[in-house]
Amino acid sequence: MLRKKTIVKARYKDGVLRPLKKLNLPDDSVVEIIIDPEGAQKRLEALFKKVRARNAHIPPGEIERDIEQAIREVREERGKRLKTAGRSR
Repeated sequence: MLRKKTIVKARYKDGVLRPLKKLNLPDDSVVEIIIDPEGAQKRLEALFKKVRARNAHIPPGEIERDIEQAIREVREERGKRLKTAGRSR
């Protein structure tokens, strides 16, 4: 039996959505379906490929340092906003 989130390809024909592979589910199971005809995974992979190509000349360590610095800056700014909001109450 399926116990975790699973991506299943299906074909829609004559008003019926049919999985392309057999599902290990009991009869009358209720599932949640997200329709993604474009394929979010393919779009994300294409985006990663572009980002990697655009940044290939930057050493990975430098990218990691920049990301860590950005995270620190966001946390500091968030902390300042929370302190300011707390004083205005």
